[in-house]
Amino acid sequence: MRRARAVFDEYVGKTLQIDLTDLSSDRWWITPQPGDMIAEIRTKDLGSLTYTRSGGDLEDISLFERRRRRNIAVYASAEKLARRGRFYSEDDLVDYDVLAYDIDATVSPDRAFIEGNARIKIRIRSTAVATVNLRLAESLVVRGVFSPNAGRLLHLRVVGQNSLIVSLPRRADSDTELWLNVLYAGRVQPQELEREAIAVSQDAQEPVVIPLEPRFLYSHRAYWYPQATVSDYATVRLSITAPAAYDIVATGAPIGTPVPPPGVAAPGQGPRRMFVFESDRPVRYLAFVATRLRPVETRQIDGVSVIVQANARQTSRARTMAGRAEDIFRFYRSVVGAAPYPAFSLVVTEREVPGGHSPAYFAVVDQVQLTSGIPWRNDPVNFDSYPEFILAHEVAHQWWGQAVGWKNYHEQWLSEGFAQYFAALYAEKKLNPNVIGNVMRQMRQTAISASPQGPVYLGYRLGHIKGDNRIFRSIIYNKAAMVLHMLRRLIGDDAFFKGVSDFYGSWQFRKAGTGDFIAAMEKASGTSLARFFDTWIFGESVPRVKFSYSTEGSDAIVRFEQQSPPTDFPVTVTLTYASGATADVMIAVTNKVVEKRLPLNGRLRTITANADHGSLAVIVR
Repeated sequence: MRRARAVFDEYVGKTLQIDLTDLSSDRWWITPQPGDMIAEIRTKDLGSLTYTRSGGDLEDISLFERRRRRNIAVYASAEKLARRGRFYSEDDLVDYDVLAYDIDATVSPDRAFIEGNARIKIRIRSTAVATVNLRLAESLVVRGVFSPNAGRLLHLRVVGQNSLIVSLPRRADSDTELWLNVLYAGRVQPQELEREAIAVSQDAQEPVVIPLEPRFLYSHRAYWYPQATVSDYATVRLSITAPAAYDIVATGAPIGTPVPPPGVAAPGQGPRRMFVFESDRPVRYLAFVATRLRPVETRQIDGVSVIVQANARQTSRARTMAGRAEDIFRFYRSVVGAAPYPAFSLVVTEREVPGGHSPAYFAVVDQVQLTSGIPWRNDPVNFDSYPEFILAHEVAHQWWGQAVGWKNYHEQWLSEGFAQYFAALYAEKKLNPNVIGNVMRQMRQTAISASPQGPVYLGYRLGHIKGDNRIFRSIIYNKAAMVLHMLRRLIGDDAFFKGVSDFYGSWQFRKAGTGDFIAAMEKASGTSLARFFDTWIFGESVPRVKFSYSTEGSDAIVRFEQQSPPTDFPVTVTLTYASGATADVMIAVTNKVVEKRLPLNGRLRTITANADHGSLAVIVR
């Protein structure tokens, strides 16, 4: 019994302990729900592992490594999968919707300190809801949670987690709307670019000769404000006060010019400015960046107010990017429709390696300082021939990832893959033809190389165990974009772009899933696409196909033979004539063996398959 008590005391604080500092200084715990279990497993190499079976989760089995704070495995049991099916929405995990945020925050970027007053309007979705679970960085101290009608509310913090549990004054029924007011303060580190951003990997760390301009990014993964446990579309008003030396760009359209905050400054406090942002259109999450900026220019682009700002050493680059951004905005509008938000700020900053992040209403685009000695050019999403790529990718996120979200982490390719492919479309339609060829070649090579690590549908878990984000970018960015390119060529431009436009229109300001996209594309094309998506999104193997050709009179006969179970993909065959002229013909390979007779327009020199790198299939002779 003593041994059991010792084990319990050792582990309970890591999993089940709650903070009741308002009521008691004793240790308190929560217990698993009936039918759930938590098992702590001691291992020699990995330390302590936590196995969890939680019936309330849509993926009810997990294995967590405490030492590195990462999931080793997360999946649905056979029973859970049978009940919910392949597709699900993370919204099914929560009892409420967030309708609006109204946040006043004071930030000290140099100290990583935030003091906030967050008012959150929610609508109850379930019956007899007694508590509301929110996410908030554990390092932030909650000074109180209040309701306009009930006064101060009991709140709990789960030790070791970014969670805040608020007890409602009485059980709330479905469709009940209420406001919560959360006061909090503390230190929270800014967010580095990661899984919802482009941040190319560096190969080695070398000193930067000239210090970089400080840049502090706070997005939803920093949990700097109380938010739903899953992403949730809501309107927003943000008021952020910062030292006068810093500029703030945030989610929402800027309202007026920055002004000193009301009230009397605290003793020793330097001058400060208050920035206000609002959006009456729903946004997925809230973010802001604090840095020193210079105004570059403001443009009106098809009803969108575009403001370009930059760190001092980046103003020349930013001025060039402004014109390119206008061209990109107009191109995307022509493909899928008007930009979803009426304002957009382009913030050009400097870092050791290139990268970008694009919340609703703004994008941060990191430019490499010329004196940086860090090599990064072998990253899957670094395209030397396409310097505008990161800008084109981040602008596309205003449509894909922001206006259209994703239902769960498996569906993140609907954000990153679409943004990646729209950036490729821009290169195809607007830039030198050699650019798109180089982009497709690199995307194909990295996608095929990384495919054995898992399918597109594995989401953030790709490369997670190995700690290699390049695997994630090779699959979720590049392979997903290649899948969209193959789908376009398989069903044709008219059906593809109609399906994409209809999909965007149907899911604007909502979270979509792969099943929803399949349905839109099948409706637009009149074709079943189940086998295509089973292979390229839900599967990880890359088909191999044997290619050969022969001539017969004035015709060429091309033959494809799939060496694995048949699937669907397009491939371009290029006829090269003795005169040097070439002709491309797209072949849809949808059976085990496909033969096509092609008329010749002269003396043939050779025929090649997939010279444009447009198919992920591996072609062998």
